[in-house]
Amino acid sequence: MPLSDRATQYLLRQAKIPSISDPSQVAALLRELGYPAYEPVISFQAKYGGLVLYSGLEPLQFGIVHLSSRSRWKPGTIAGSILDGRWYFECCNTLCQVAFEIDQDGRYLEDGDPIATSFDKYIEGSAVSDELWSLGWRSVDVPALAELSTPWLLDRIIERFGLSNITEASDEYSAWWISNRTALWKRGSDWMILENTNNLLDE
Repeated sequence: MPLSDRATQYLLRQAKIPSISDPSQVAALLRELGYPAYEPVISFQAKYGGLVLYSGLEPLQFGIVHLSSRSRWKPGTIAGSILDGRWYFECCNTLCQVAFEIDQDGRYLEDGDPIATSFDKYIEGSAVSDELWSLGWRSVDVPALAELSTPWLLDRIIERFGLSNITEASDEYSAWWISNRTALWKRGSDWMILENTNNLLDE
């Protein structure tokens, strides 16, 4: 499925450095290094290799193989591992102390926590976050937010605040719900509530 206009515009605003993007080259390198060549992993590299996002001020250079490195990652190499019969590949060249991975089915994980069923879906969610932040939305501190994983409580909050799901940015691991004043963001196992500060100023 194509990315939404929001996500497409978000990507256009991000930096991208040279990378290996030819699918046949990526597949050949995987096999040369002794790894299985899974199509979702190859597609991730072809589409997102060299994409640079940020965690605070720290660059996150995505891809399973890189032409240059500012970390321990040796250029031209791939790091993969198998756990319980499933392959995982390191997918971010960074000094950030987080394990970024793409698995054999294209799922995106951080420190073992599934964040999105695909990197496309991750980008959709990030684009929503970027858009709302630029429009003045800010996170609010809500105690015991983790309890939202209880389905009945989540349903009550969605109903109470009149939240609508942003389907293109939602899957089984992450999701967005929003009204004109309040937004709820599930990102893997983490939850965040945001408020539209422009509405608050108008009151």
